[in-house]
Amino acid sequence: MQSKTLNEAEDRMKKALEFVRHELTGIRTGKASPQLLDTVKVEAYGTHVPLQQVGSVSAPEPRLLVIQPWDKHLIKAICKGVNEANLGLNPTDDGSVVRIPIPTLTEERRKDLVKLISKFAEEGRVHIRQVRHDANKDLKHQEDAGTLPADDAKRQTADVQKMTGTLSTQVVNDSNAQKISQSLTNVAELTAGLKDSRQKVDQVLTALDKAVEKNGPTIEASLKDLRYTLQSVARNIDSITYNLESTSRNANEFTRQLRENPGVIIGGTKPREDAPGRR
Repeated sequence: MQSKTLNEAEDRMKKALEFVRHELTGIRTGKASPQLLDTVKVEAYGTHVPLQQVGSVSAPEPRLLVIQPWDKHLIKAICKGVNEANLGLNPTDDGSVVRIPIPTLTEERRKDLVKLISKFAEEGRVHIRQVRHDANKDLKHQEDAGTLPADDAKRQTADVQKMTGTLSTQVVNDSNAQKISQSLTNVAELTAGLKDSRQKVDQVLTALDKAVEKNGPTIEASLKDLRYTLQSVARNIDSITYNLESTSRNANEFTRQLRENPGVIIGGTKPREDAPGRR
């Protein structure tokens, strides 16, 4: 059974981790996700409530969020709440639902978001270290006062350090997972562009087939090199698309491991912490 000091330290550290996670969910990746609106508050019936209490949020398209209000009279209040959340989004309504297009992120904005992710992670780790400092100080005070045996103080100090390492690592893993999600947005956009190009190549090949069918063997010979080039382009597009989609699948699995393995460094360097002690 943990002591009161350890229980309080664990509770405060976990709250720091949850705060970081909450902040990370509000960072826009360029892909529509209902979680983007988790911080939105709506003025309804004389009080401010979370958006989820006044309507449902869905993502019917990769770059579109739709809010279906329970009460249509709250549509304007919902739009106002989204604007006041300072998410960089521009809601519109048609009297029945609220639509929020998700704009493409510029490269400069992506870099800013990566810096913001690192900032949130560092703030979380600083708070966790402060909790460790407070817990160790309390344990030392109890030992000096004679209310906690020296062996118990030593053991609990080690437990505090272990707790600090585990939760600090999870903060780092969560922030790295969010950074990967930012990069995956680029991959998704490239893949979509390649698939669009592939369709256009197919359209040109179809047009060539119709031209040959209409004009006979005479034109077929002159179009042979062009057809071969287009078929080669199509194969290259297919290969690149396959590789990008494979990369996305692997990266998504990696981010899942990052988020689901608390205290375990996945593919990175363990965050540097102060040496354990009673500071």
